[in-house]
Amino acid sequence: MKNKVIAGLTITLAALLPCSVWAAPQAETSIAVQADSRIFGHVLRFADAEPIKNVEVWARRITEDERKGILSGRDLTHHKTKTDGNGRYVLRNLKPGHYVVFLFKGGFRNPFVWAKEYVAVNQEIDVSPGGFRRSDFLLIKGALVEGRVTSKETGKPIVGQYIGLRDYQENYYYGITDANGFFRIRTLGGEQHLWLHHNAVSPPKGYGMPNKSEFNFTVEDGKIYKINFEMPVAHT
Repeated sequence: MKNKVIAGLTITLAALLPCSVWAAPQAETSIAVQADSRIFGHVLRFADAEPIKNVEVWARRITEDERKGILSGRDLTHHKTKTDGNGRYVLRNLKPGHYVVFLFKGGFRNPFVWAKEYVAVNQEIDVSPGGFRRSDFLLIKGALVEGRVTSKETGKPIVGQYIGLRDYQENYYYGITDANGFFRIRTLGGEQHLWLHHNAVSPPKGYGMPNKSEFNFTVEDGKIYKINFEMPVAHT
């Protein structure tokens, strides 16, 4: 089994999995194999190998063009499932190809409990026709990026502003400001790129983008990095 490198630590997953390691299901016929390619695995807490249940596991197929940086024609289909009481999951009925597999973390308004406390590295994996591939996740503490978004003119909190964050391993996270204008995103320690989303719903009605809306910085695991934004009133 391949080792995973997480936040500077090299970890053999087999050493952290429960004794009754879950094996890939065996196909009964060659026809079933061709019709049901799968990705399966565990979601475990790194500190004590405790399985984490009810975590959403998503996978998206990445085309060869997308891997070369050509984003038109991307396959935006997301395959989704949840871990069971033993932290296990199975994604079924996949097309052959290259997949990114990740744990879905809702924004500030809809966070999973584990997402408040842990972070995990996205996985990339190749799936052959009728193949079964294993992809395990280890949850670590990581680092926190947090702050407030307020009105430049009045200092009042701005509710509903989206903040995006991408770490050095190209994991993407996002947060949404709450009633106090506060956001918090947990990420892997290392280089980060943070930005304010500018789309149909962000910034909220009545506000414009600040002069500086993107930041590059580095955080350490176990540390907190604070950053605040002041957004100007939109001129109509």
